[in-house]
This record gives sequence, C-alpha cells and structure tokens, in this order.
Amino acid sequence: EEKLFYRSNGPTFVRNRSAIVKDDQIHALLSLLHQDYRDLGMTISVYGSLEDVKSDRNGTMERYMHKTNLDGVFSGEYGGYHQEGFVFLYPFNHHVRNSKLEDSVRRLFFVFDLMHEVRHAYQRIYFSSRRKKGYVEAGNDGYHSQWVERDANKFAQRFMEKYKECIDAILGIPFVWRC
Repeated sequence: EEKLFYRSNGPTFVRNRSAIVKDDQIHALLSLLHQDYRDLGMTISVYGSLEDVKSDRNGTMERYMHKTNLDGVFSGEYGGYHQEGFVFLYPFNHHVRNSKLEDSVRRLFFVFDLMHEVRHAYQRIYFSSRRKKGYVEAGNDGYHSQWVERDANKFAQRFMEKYKECIDAILGIPFVWRC
C-alpha cells in the first residue's frame, strides 16, 4: 500500500474543473480567511461532474482518497473530502429543487463545503493530535458527533454568517439566504 504524502505548510493550489464557480471566485473566498489559513499547504480540487472525478481517479484523487470515500462521491453522498492537505469538492452532488436558483444554491453549498474542508486542513496542522483520535468515516454512526466534524461545521457556518455580504458579491447570489 502506498504511503500518503503529507503536505505541510505552504501555498494553496486550486484545480478547478467546475463551471459552478470560477477560479477568481475561489481565490476571493479564500482571501477572506484569517492569515493562519493562507499557507496550509492545500491543493483544492473542484469537480464539475462525475465524469471529471472519473478522469482524475487514476491521478491525485486515487492516491489520497480511500475507495469507500470514492463510493460516497459516486453515490452522491459527498460534497467534499479532505485528506492530508488535499481538498476535493463536488458541488454537483448537491441536489436543488428550484431549478431557477440551482446554480446559486450550489454555490452556497460549495462555500460551506470549501470552508468545512479548509477547516480540516487547519486542524491537520494545528490540532493534529486531537484530530486523529478515533475518527469515524462519513456514513457511519457517530460521524457528525465527533469533535473534528462539529468544529468544521461550526467554522463553515460562522464564516458564511460573518461574510454573507462578501459571499453574495463574490458569487452574485441574487436572493436572501441563511446558513
């Protein structure tokens, strides 16, 4: 079994294959973060479809994502995933009932997922011992009750509430929303 490559502090790279959000929008969202979040050594990959995921499967993704997690992507369960500084985001997996608002709602889900996974990258650097204790994978009982997931959800929610107007301006959200 191949050993995972651990990325330490360093620049953030963005690999965007999605039309739902543009590169400059991703960078603008990331620039709202405190300086502690700027050099976490992340590679953020955003996928526009399952086909994009499948085409990247034999590259970066396969090395850093366990098969059970890939199954979660293919079944539509996952909006995002983090492993050792690699962030994978799947905005296409969020289903929206109102087709007129579909792109905007997916953008908001994207922001939440992005900030949730960025927080995991932060935890990897600054809370490494606490983060690894008895982690439960998504889809299992206890997943949402563990500290790392509660902390990442709370961080993403606080970010969205604090920067609501900036998010609206960056992403062109045309309606009033609450996180």
